[in-house]
Amino acid sequence: MMSAGVIALTLGGVGCPADETPVDAGSDPVDGGVDAADGPLDAARDVTPPPDDAMRDAGSDGTTMSDLGRDARPMDGDMAPDSVAPDMDPPMIDVGPPCADDEACAGGICDDGRCRPCMGDGECVSGLCDEGACRPCADDGECPTGVCEAGVCAPCERDAQCATGLCDEGACRPCAQNADCGERVCDQGACRACAADGECDSGLCIGGACRPCAAGDECVSGLCEDGACVPCARDAECPGICEDEVCAPCLDDARCPGICRDEACAPCEGDEQCPGVCREGACLPCAENAECGEDVCVGGVCRPCARDEECGEGQACFADGRCGPATVIDAMRAEPDLANMLEVIELAESIDDLRERRTVTFFAPTDATLRRLSPLCIAIIANDWQRFVRHHTLSDPVAPDLEQIRLEVANAGGELALVMESIESTVLTQSEDAIQIDGSPIVRSLRAGNGRVHVIEDWVLLTNALSSPDTGCSPPDP
Repeated sequence: MMSAGVIALTLGGVGCPADETPVDAGSDPVDGGVDAADGPLDAARDVTPPPDDAMRDAGSDGTTMSDLGRDARPMDGDMAPDSVAPDMDPPMIDVGPPCADDEACAGGICDDGRCRPCMGDGECVSGLCDEGACRPCADDGECPTGVCEAGVCAPCERDAQCATGLCDEGACRPCAQNADCGERVCDQGACRACAADGECDSGLCIGGACRPCAAGDECVSGLCEDGACVPCARDAECPGICEDEVCAPCLDDARCPGICRDEACAPCEGDEQCPGVCREGACLPCAENAECGEDVCVGGVCRPCARDEECGEGQACFADGRCGPATVIDAMRAEPDLANMLEVIELAESIDDLRERRTVTFFAPTDATLRRLSPLCIAIIANDWQRFVRHHTLSDPVAPDLEQIRLEVANAGGELALVMESIESTVLTQSEDAIQIDGSPIVRSLRAGNGRVHVIEDWVLLTNALSSPDTGCSPPDP
C-alpha cells in the first residue's frame, strides 16, 4: 500500500485515492505533511521521500512508483495529469532562468528575477522589441520616434533629425500641409525647401524658404494681402488691370475707373480726360449735351456733333463739329443784352425772314446802346421799323467772322465800305482795339447755323435820314 507522500509526489498534489488518507496540510514537512501556505508545486517538493520498503512494495518486478507514475494513463472519468481542478489556482510556471538584470536575459526582460521575452518597444532600453527580443536599432526607419542614435531609438529634438523633416513632440511624423513645415513646403508627407513661388502658401519663395510678402510687386500676381500673394479678381484690386488673376499694366483708359497714366490707373481730374465726364476722380458716361461743353453726348460719350439733330432744339451742327444756334434769331435770343433788338425785329415783323434765310449777317446794337437813343429818335425809327432792321442787315449773302472782316479791312487799306439791305452804305474801319462800323466797335461775333451776328456798342447804324441833326439821332459827342 502506497504512502500519502508517494501519491502526492506522483500526481503533483492533484488528489488521492478514496481508500488512502490525505496528507495533513498542517503536519510538519519532515513527517510528510504540507504547509498550508505552500502551493501545489511546493507541496510536491516538500513531501518526504518514502522509505525503501514502500518502494519495494510498489511491485514484485522492482518497478518503482516513479515508473508507475510515468507510465500511468488516465482512465475514463479520471482527471488527466495536466488538468487543474476548477476550484484550484493554475500552477505558476517559471518562464526563464533566474536573473538580476536585463543583460542576463539574452535580449529578453528581467522581470521579478526571471527572464522573459519583451512584449513591446517600450520595455526595451534600445526602444526596439523584435520578436520578443530587445535589439539595437540600425537606422532611423526602425524607430517609432524616427531617430536612431548609437543603436538606441531616441526622441527627436529638431526637424533636421527626421527623414520627413518634421519633429512633433519628440516623434518624427509625416507632414499633412505646408503649415506643418514652417518656412518649407509639404511634399508627399515630407517637408522640403521650396523651389518656386507657387509652392508656398504665401506665394513667395526666397532662397528656398517661404516668406510673407510685403508689397504687390513681390508677387507674381502683383497683389499682396495680409502677407500672402493672392490672385486678383477685379481691376480695382490692381494698380493697373486684372488679367487671368494677375495684375497687369493698363494700356489705355478703357479699363480704368479714371485714366491710365504710366501703365497704372489714376483718378481723372477733368472732363477732358474722359470719354464722358469726370466725377469724383472716375470717368462716367455723360447723360446730356449740357455735360459736354461744346460737344454733344451720344451713347454716353462726349464728342463733336455730326448732325443738327444731335445738337437739340434751336441748335445746328457747324462744320467744325460744334453745336450753335440754328439761326441768327436763336443766336440773339441766347444773349441777354440783345433783348431790346429782338423786340425791334419783332416790331418790324422780320423774325421769320431772318430765321428762314440761308445766309445772313446782322449787326445788333446792345440794349445799353438802344437805350441811349432819345425819345424823338425812337419815335422816328418807329415810323419804319423794317428800314431800321434792313440797315443793320448786310446785303451780301455771306457771313464773315471777325477775323475775315479784319483781314478784308486790312487788304482794303484800313477802310472798307459795306452795302446794307437799306441800299445805303456803312464803313468798316480798323482801330487800335477793334473793328468799327460807322464808328461803333464790334465787341463780339455770334455764330449761327444760317449766318453771323456782330454785336456793336456805342451807337446804332443810322440811315442818311436819321443822321440829320433834326431827328435827335446823332451820336453824342465823344
